[in-house]
Amino acid sequence: MGTELDKDLNYTLWYRNQGSSLTITGKTEITGRAALPKNGVIYGQMPSVFFSGMELSPVDIDISGSEMPPPDIFAMASIEDIFSFHDIIDPVIREAAMDFHYDETFIVCVGNVDLTGCSFSGNIIVAGDKIKIDSTCNLQNIIIAANYIEIGDGVCGSFQAFGRDSVKVGSDVRLDLPSGVYSEGKLSIGPNTTVNGYLINNFQGEKNIQQANTVKDKTSIVRGLYYSGGISQLQGIVTGSAFVDEAVYYAPQGYYRNLIYDAAFVETERVPYPLWINRGGKRVEAGWIE
Repeated sequence: MGTELDKDLNYTLWYRNQGSSLTITGKTEITGRAALPKNGVIYGQMPSVFFSGMELSPVDIDISGSEMPPPDIFAMASIEDIFSFHDIIDPVIREAAMDFHYDETFIVCVGNVDLTGCSFSGNIIVAGDKIKIDSTCNLQNIIIAANYIEIGDGVCGSFQAFGRDSVKVGSDVRLDLPSGVYSEGKLSIGPNTTVNGYLINNFQGEKNIQQANTVKDKTSIVRGLYYSGGISQLQGIVTGSAFVDEAVYYAPQGYYRNLIYDAAFVETERVPYPLWINRGGKRVEAGWIE
């Protein structure tokens, strides 16, 4: 199950108010409501690229808060539990299927491993230190937890990946509902990749303006929730809601703070959101699993 967003968080784009303005340029479009800094939005250029999207109606713009909407304490407690399994290493298991009708979760502890040709489905957590997944794996409705996770080019499946330090998602990846990617350090999503569910960077470090914490490619799609603490280079499509701490665009000639270039934020009522920043929204179906 997922949830609807609370009414006070029901924005297509929420951008943290730091007393600045937000500049959007290129083919950037926002449909629906937006919560923006108190100085509003500038339809600008970078250097020779001009804004060519559709301007927001003033009635659809609210002022955002000075702090990111905090995660739910129960969600954070569940994530800490997920991260607690990687200290013990079992012999490498390549295939397992567990029914969700049973309460006990099967834990597969793999340490440092390149997963190839494996098949895991159901009530399973695959845990380790560094886990790399390639396109020969069949992963359905499981959880992956590690310090570092790399989801290789062409991977298709349905799973939730939790990286303590970083998660790298390659090109031509497709993750179907109910799926998601979570990191507390670095997070990147490559070209032609689609994540149906969520992309969350609950960034825990110190910002460095010269380096993005979250990078979303201009040909990538997130359907559901995009939540990025720290610095985000945000392009491509978000269908659902995006919550952004700070956006920076990095170009060959330098970087541009508080600027979003070539991104589309599309309003929809057809996606379930994870139980992350919601404070009691109506539960909605995310998918049927066995």
